[in-house]
Amino acid sequence: MTLTGEGNMHRQLLAAYWLTRAPRLPGWTFYSARQPSADPGKLRLTLGGDKFEAEALWLTPLVDAQHERIHLTVWHPLFPKLDDRARWTVTFLLLDEAFGEIGTQNWIGRIEMNDSQLNGAIPLGELRPFAERAQSEHAWKKGEPGEIWSIYSFEEEYADRPRGDVYVVKTCATALIGDFGKAAGKLPDPLAGTGADYVYVALEAGILPNGKEADGRAEFEDALASVLEPAASGRLLGGAMGRRLAYIDLLLYDGSVSVGLVLETLRKLRLPSGTSVNYFAHEKRGHRVVL
Repeated sequence: MTLTGEGNMHRQLLAAYWLTRAPRLPGWTFYSARQPSADPGKLRLTLGGDKFEAEALWLTPLVDAQHERIHLTVWHPLFPKLDDRARWTVTFLLLDEAFGEIGTQNWIGRIEMNDSQLNGAIPLGELRPFAERAQSEHAWKKGEPGEIWSIYSFEEEYADRPRGDVYVVKTCATALIGDFGKAAGKLPDPLAGTGADYVYVALEAGILPNGKEADGRAEFEDALASVLEPAASGRLLGGAMGRRLAYIDLLLYDGSVSVGLVLETLRKLRLPSGTSVNYFAHEKRGHRVVL
């Protein structure tokens, strides 16, 4: 049984959580993303009356060692008769068969379509072994959603938006940080309808030890994780430092119950009044809770 986020990185985090709660049932295997096919080169699919043989899809790969991605130029003999939307649909369906949902997301970078087969092209069935050789040669590290951590720095300050004072972020939820930035703080709820929420704790940066602010924030992060994760109520996504405030980012699974655990933990940590729990979703900003 597969429950997939369908390429949506926010819902992929929820699918990963779902997998941790899956029961042990004889004869059943559970997955939180579509898995690769054993032999993707043998597949065929039909789209709008056209039949696409996977073995007829040829790809010219280019290794981008700096960004740990493989860029592709893609050709199929039926591409000249298709519009762009159909080309992209066929390409991603077949790439997912070769790599699985998460593999395509992790491995593949820029994709270009071509009406002619290029020199150096390889068939779809050889693409995954090519990628695995690149991973081995360059010591790339790939992981499931929520497993890989990234650090971002920001030079500009925005006084007119939430978290506008942030200058560095460490996160395993890159889509959240990216989407929040693009929305200039007015992010439509990316988890709408799921019962889950993205929230962040905001606290005065001045209470953290001078010169060791990240270590001080990490102690609070560990305390929250030690309460939320055993209760299957939420998980830590990372944190940020701002010029005035420090932030702890969380994914909560259980609505007001999860928020209650966060507030209880913050009070036990004796954080000062004014410390707050805030929602990333713009339409839930009024749900903010202040100690």
